[in-house]
Amino acid sequence: GWYKECFWQTRRHIASVTLDYIQSHIKISIRVTLFQ
Repeated sequence: GWYKECFWQTRRHIASVTLDYIQSHIKISIRVTLFQ
């Protein structure tokens, strides 16, 4: 039903936001490591 659909869209959204956060964090970590 609509509840399950909403649940999956929310999880997909959270997953993509989390991935974006992790990727940007990794880029910052690499930059910090290189310039130390």
